[in-house]
Amino acid sequence: MIESGGYKRFDKLIVVHCRADVQLERLMSRSNLSRAEAERRIAAQMPQEEKQKFADYLIDTSDGFEAARRNAVEVYERLSQESKKLTETV
Repeated sequence: MIESGGYKRFDKLIVVHCRADVQLERLMSRSNLSRAEAERRIAAQMPQEEKQKFADYLIDTSDGFEAARRNAVEVYERLSQESKKLTETV
């Protein structure tokens, strides 16, 4: 989305990310890759830190599902509040 410029079509951008060590372990586990293969795939992508610069909201999945779910709910609530404010001013 970011690399292609598609994010420009949206009012807000949410970037979901995790710590680099978690990203590497998840990729190796999910795709049954060696460490070297996983590192090459990650190196071929835009760094997470760079993607985060484009975000209006961040959701960190590093600490597992429950923490990510709580963070996603917080983002949803903030977006809902912003939306409500916009409709009140129109």
